[in-house]
Amino acid sequence: MSFAYFDNILTLLSEELQVPLPKLKEAWTNSFLKFYKADASILKKTTAKKSAAPATKAPAEPKSKKTNDKLPPCDEPGCTIFVKNQRPIQGKVFCSKHYKKAINALKKLETAPATKAPTPSVSSPAEDLEDEKKEEDLEAELEPEAELDEQDFDEEESEEEENPEELREALKKGLNTFFSKTITEDNYDKVGTLSQYLAYFEKNWRAIQILHPNVIDYADVVKGVNARSIKKKHLYHLLTELPAELKQSS
Repeated sequence: MSFAYFDNILTLLSEELQVPLPKLKEAWTNSFLKFYKADASILKKTTAKKSAAPATKAPAEPKSKKTNDKLPPCDEPGCTIFVKNQRPIQGKVFCSKHYKKAINALKKLETAPATKAPTPSVSSPAEDLEDEKKEEDLEAELEPEAELDEQDFDEEESEEEENPEELREALKKGLNTFFSKTITEDNYDKVGTLSQYLAYFEKNWRAIQILHPNVIDYADVVKGVNARSIKKKHLYHLLTELPAELKQSS
């Protein structure tokens, strides 16, 4: 049988069915019926070859994007993290970052002292006036004590006037303490300076005035020292008698 008329058709059919053209022509010879139904052995090699070809895979369906519809968000304001490991704190859930923050805040709240610190009170003008009055009353109560102290001092002075020897001994003892050495008639001129003697007698001039009522004022003593008319011996002898250089002029 000549295939010249069907060459173009059989060629296209061979490519479409992926069957070699000679085999297709042979099948055509045995009729199309035997090709498709009766004599399937003609296509055996071709079918095996076709089955060996790698099957094309269907495009994989894109994985569904994981959603957090079932996970609660962090209760920290402004945080968008969904919480997987839920550890509620007072009915709220937090992400790992804000969980520590919430725990520390809760601990501070639990350990805070229950007592409230006292707030300073603001006094009114009336209260301030009352406080001033209380202070004045307290000062008035203390004034008699001050007067009593002065009275006691006057009594001590009168006792000193009545005991001039005790006053002299006290002045001598004070001079020894001032120079950290026992001062006598033999060494008074060799111990200390005139300025030191002046410092000691300035401090105790009131006692000297009690011991010697006719002694000059201390300001006149300083003038006499500057004029070199009063010397160290005159000051030392004040402990025993009143030198003429230190007497008031009549």
